[in-house]
Amino acid sequence: MNLEIRWVEDLIALETEGSISKAAESRYVSQSSFTRRMQHLEEVLGFAVLNRESKTVSFTDAGKVLLKTSKSIRSQLNNTLDLLHAQQQDKHDGIKICISHSLLAHFFPKFIGALPAQMQGLHYEISSVNLWEGLKKLMQGACHFLICYGDEDLIRSLNPEILAHLKLQEIQVVPVSLNEGDTPKYNISKHFPLLAYGRETFLKSFVDEKIKSLNYKKLYEADNAQDLRELALQGLGIAWLPYSLVEKDILDGRLTQFDAQYRFNNHIYIIKNKMNDPENVNEFWDQLRQTIQTR
Repeated sequence: MNLEIRWVEDLIALETEGSISKAAESRYVSQSSFTRRMQHLEEVLGFAVLNRESKTVSFTDAGKVLLKTSKSIRSQLNNTLDLLHAQQQDKHDGIKICISHSLLAHFFPKFIGALPAQMQGLHYEISSVNLWEGLKKLMQGACHFLICYGDEDLIRSLNPEILAHLKLQEIQVVPVSLNEGDTPKYNISKHFPLLAYGRETFLKSFVDEKIKSLNYKKLYEADNAQDLRELALQGLGIAWLPYSLVEKDILDGRLTQFDAQYRFNNHIYIIKNKMNDPENVNEFWDQLRQTIQTR
């Protein structure tokens, strides 16, 4: 079977435009030529792609599967082209790292500081992102690595043929409140104001699970754990924050953490696009993997 790549765009144009005449126009061919191409496609495949009895453009069940596959092929091709363009435009040896907003201030400096000396002196370009923005940039070749919160479900959702990952650290996320004297300002077992994560934040679903049975009112919402920490320190409510972010506040007595039943564990991962692998990036990855294995 010999399939032509132009058929991918033909099928997508047909769905987008909703008529053969408009699809033909968008593909810069005559309507008769476009019709012949669709007929040729069906002859090669051995099954109908379009419902001929319908007055409007309608795909058969097999045609719908083929259309979905065509969209996937175009998406993969566009991602590959974006990646190649990014590699061509990269005129320096900097290692580009996207990192979740709340990990930039309290995790990244410790992460770099724990690396071997030869890795600490490299040129790093850092961008703070949310998880989904970071994954998009990674797939497009706009960065070499993404450092983010994650769990096993997230890792299973990644395509292992394209993305590789390393687990950097396990973290504990704890609910905290401002201290007033020797007691917390708010009681988590009673009605309290919630300092919540935004919809695009990875930790949101885990916090939502913990607060299902609690009596709260959502007061403020932010995408950055550091912002929620500042709100908690102002006494505006209870926030679920990585322990490493608020450890000093807890030890100094400014914040109180609540019982273990309200806490949960998560992980920090670094993810790499296998297709975006210049020599300096591969060297960094190999050294990082060796460093983790020897801990």
